[in-house]
Amino acid sequence: MGRRRRRRKIVVRRRRRLPSMFQCPNCGYMSVTVTINKKDKEAIVKCSSCGLSHKLPLSPYLDPVDYYGKFLDWYEEQVSVT
Repeated sequence: MGRRRRRRKIVVRRRRRLPSMFQCPNCGYMSVTVTINKKDKEAIVKCSSCGLSHKLPLSPYLDPVDYYGKFLDWYEEQVSVT
């Protein structure tokens, strides 16, 4: 008599997604969004809590996370100057 065949356990790998909301360096809330406007060829990074915003030129190779990094660099530069 034969044994029952064992079923293989299926391992589900979850794909990590890039975030769409970021932390504001000015107020600390998770309220920074990146809006990419292809018509005007610019990316707008804006905090909906404190109103801090910055426009960056659009590059086809960058993701919203990259624009947020550039926004942080710009903010740190502005804070260190004043």
